[in-house]
Amino acid sequence: RTGYLAALLMMSSWIMIELVSGRQEMEHNDLSFLFYVSCSIWAWMEWRTRASWKWLLLVSIFSGAAVLCKWLPGLLVFGAWGLTILLEWRSKPTSLSAYLTSFSLAFLLSCFLFLPWQFYIFSEFPEEARRSYDFNIQHFTFPVDGHAGPWYYHFEKISYLYGSVMQWLLLPALVVLYFKAGNKTNAIAFLVMISVVFVFFSISQTKAPCYT
Repeated sequence: RTGYLAALLMMSSWIMIELVSGRQEMEHNDLSFLFYVSCSIWAWMEWRTRASWKWLLLVSIFSGAAVLCKWLPGLLVFGAWGLTILLEWRSKPTSLSAYLTSFSLAFLLSCFLFLPWQFYIFSEFPEEARRSYDFNIQHFTFPVDGHAGPWYYHFEKISYLYGSVMQWLLLPALVVLYFKAGNKTNAIAFLVMISVVFVFFSISQTKAPCYT
């Protein structure tokens, strides 16, 4: 049921239709990034439900692909994973070692996917790679290509991204998520992920509608 509702929301989303049709800039990149990040979080939730090497490997593959697609925000899932370890280590002290081992292994496997490309471009094209990295950093400190906006830019774009009616349901939905969740740690992890994304891109000086 959850998967069906998620798919229904996606296929009826105005911004998704704009991205799929190519009307919104960076459509192929943003859609790919959304896919990989969503899949990494899905695989991690499956791992939390029934820990197995299959789900751990999928977390690594999807997060690594997300980084290759649109750099370090693709590691969002590991921030949430680390948070759950901090939240649960008191209640499950005997599981702490296993949690840390799984987390470290998944993160290292993800690095094995995206680091070779970084080594390659710096080895073969050092000047171009350095300029590319400098350009990426500028997005955070300077409104690149004139994409400027106030700190609340992404909050203003909520109606554009989710619809004029849906925007009023988002906050109640997050409240329900927390108070009705069967696993409070999972709920907190999701709320923190959402908050981190909005805070990070609100601080960033370069603004674009689909960043969040």
